[in-house]
Amino acid sequence: MFNKLLQKQKIKLEGEINDINLQIQNKTNELNKLNNVLSDIQNNINITQKQLMKYKMELNVLDNIITIQNIGIDYQPTFNELNEITNEKIKIQNAISKLIKQDKVILTTRIYRIDGLKRKGNSFRKHFAKIY
Repeated sequence: MFNKLLQKQKIKLEGEINDINLQIQNKTNELNKLNNVLSDIQNNINITQKQLMKYKMELNVLDNIITIQNIGIDYQPTFNELNEITNEKIKIQNAISKLIKQDKVILTTRIYRIDGLKRKGNSFRKHFAKIY
């Protein structure tokens, strides 16, 4: 009799322990989901802060330009990097043309075909590529 009472109490407690473990597992899963959401939010905050800093820097540059113009100094943007790239391109083109004149380069042209037709390929090349 005492044994049956202990068995019932044991089964009842084991059931409650299983319920508590299930609740712990559910809460852990919820916590993991919330941590993932929090991580996503933190990443979005970081991205937004970077964009904000970029916009602040651009705004600061524009404010400085406006201030310079208010003083009476004309703002002249410089594109030194673009000029340097253009000069480098011209140098390379000149070097290639010298090699062509000295017959040290063999020129090959690719034959383009569109829908199996050379005529369409040549038209494509004339419109979208430089022919030397």
